[in-house]
Amino acid sequence: MIYSCMIIQLGIKMYKLFCEIKKNKLLYEDLLKVQKKVLHITSKLNSFCITDHGFSHSERIVDYLCELYENYFVDFICLNEYEVFVLLVSAYLHDIGFYLENSELIEIFCNWHNIEFSYEQEDFYRNMHHEVSAYWVFGNLTNCEKFPQIYWGNTDLGYYIMRVIISHGINFWENPLYYEEIIFKNKEINIMYLSFLLCLADAMDCDKRRNRTIEDLSKYKLADKIYIRSHDYVDRIDIRKNEIIFNVRKPIVSSEKKQIFDEFYVKRTFKWVNLLLEKAKMIFDDLNFSLKFIINISEDKKIKEPTEDEYSFISKKLKL
Repeated sequence: MIYSCMIIQLGIKMYKLFCEIKKNKLLYEDLLKVQKKVLHITSKLNSFCITDHGFSHSERIVDYLCELYENYFVDFICLNEYEVFVLLVSAYLHDIGFYLENSELIEIFCNWHNIEFSYEQEDFYRNMHHEVSAYWVFGNLTNCEKFPQIYWGNTDLGYYIMRVIISHGINFWENPLYYEEIIFKNKEINIMYLSFLLCLADAMDCDKRRNRTIEDLSKYKLADKIYIRSHDYVDRIDIRKNEIIFNVRKPIVSSEKKQIFDEFYVKRTFKWVNLLLEKAKMIFDDLNFSLKFIINISEDKKIKEPTEDEYSFISKKLKL
């Protein structure tokens, strides 16, 4: 059965997004195929990512999308079943590029983009995974047998999904392609809107659950430890009618370390969310856009503080 944990997870409450897509049996079945494949790939293959970029990450993004839509966005712009399909498939596939480990395909990708690659370059996947994810979908759309199948569905919708996937690694609001009017089977596909929703939900998944696979922090290099800690300090995210609330539990730090800690572990952590909500006023200029985010900070002596080496590294990075 391909009806996996999505049914179980949403068994108590059927969100509006899923009510909409279930009106189209073929779309819903294709979505479930994608979901099953992502679960399989991200469970069995090693990836070039430290924190969680696998199935659990995608599921949390879908949860945030459902909550955001249910509590706020449905009152402004309702999504049709094709838009829901593009959005949810993009959520499941947006980080799949971390798991494309075929050296031949990666070499073709790098030649295509005129960049160099070696497996020692750890930042490659972190910087390019959005493009690699779309590249994998493109391989399926062009029937290249070297790519494992991760996408099922209409070809045109697949190309729209590629665009939404790429959006989470670029300033998509600066790209004219995201403003294009798209009509599919007499219904609009609002790529700008879908990209904004995906990017916002992705940025919201920044709490300690991202570190679920990490047990011993001492095994990681200094730069990675700092990156991991940024998730440890975010306890949970709550969504209300027009508010996104981030609950931060920070260690008790000395006054001389406070600026460094707050600049890196608070402002930097929520920088992308803040930027997206600011850009939304421009993107949705015809709406009375009022969604805002709140940061609740508490201090806890049980929470581990960054080490002196980490503070020194951060200071140099921030030039403080």
